[in-house]
Amino acid sequence: MAEYTLLPQRENLHGVLDPALPPALRVRSGDTVHVTTLEADWRLGRPQGSPPKAPLFPRIKGRDDGHALCGPIYVEGAQPGMALKVEIGEIVTENWGWSSVGIGNRDHLNRLGFHGEEDFRVWDLDAHRGICQGPDGMTVPLSPFPGVVAVAPEGERPVRTHIPGNHGGNLDCRALTSGSTVYLPVFQPGALFSVGDGHGAQGDGESGGTAVECPFRGLSLRLSAADYLIKSPVAHTAEGWMTFGFHEDLTVAAYEALQNMRLLLKRAFDMEETDAMTFCSVGADLRVTQIVNGIRGVHAVVPERIWDTLGK
Repeated sequence: MAEYTLLPQRENLHGVLDPALPPALRVRSGDTVHVTTLEADWRLGRPQGSPPKAPLFPRIKGRDDGHALCGPIYVEGAQPGMALKVEIGEIVTENWGWSSVGIGNRDHLNRLGFHGEEDFRVWDLDAHRGICQGPDGMTVPLSPFPGVVAVAPEGERPVRTHIPGNHGGNLDCRALTSGSTVYLPVFQPGALFSVGDGHGAQGDGESGGTAVECPFRGLSLRLSAADYLIKSPVAHTAEGWMTFGFHEDLTVAAYEALQNMRLLLKRAFDMEETDAMTFCSVGADLRVTQIVNGIRGVHAVVPERIWDTLGK
């Protein structure tokens, strides 16, 4: 299979998920693409000074309003009704990132109890030590993943990059690290895959409003057309098999994630509905993916050791 490189150049960057965008790259099913990304807010380097600032990549209004994404990538053989299989390989971050508390949805900030000016911090990312370290010495493990993995959405209208949905989008799921596989339903010929919004570390929920946002020096992705019928993203990670739910109401999102897991179990193991309900109740976990993107996310997880018992 062939390998390609996709760099954050003008022709490869966009900030909207629009089926009308021309592909930046065409690949065959099973090919690997090595992507270099900007950080989500289009900065070209580490923020410096007080307050910290950095030059920005020039943006085009209407095309670049959201996250700095690379793509779209047209995958030959991927057609509506199929799935795009995205295997996440090696991830190499740059040596810096940033976080912020105090920007974004005002209702969320009020519920959080935040008042005052934005708290913006620049972090050092040390791959050798496997840590992210803040300016005050605060340290968390380095666990990089792309916040946005997306296909072009259904229909003809563009969709903002900031919200998650059945097309993927801003999932902000911290489990989608190196070694994970994401399956996305295909709505447009070629899938038109986009990726970006690099994260160096994040907790479930992304409760402050951001992760440790960072550029990726390298992100290796193997893209394949898969003859799977799914209506919403499915992931296979070190934590297990995952399905997702999205809604402004977190409770509705939880029920959607649970329903999608039941559908997955029924298709994978030919389960009856009540068997799938029972299994989810005793063997699946519900976790908050994020609560800050307007459309909130929940993922249902069945650990690998439990999933494997079903095939016996």
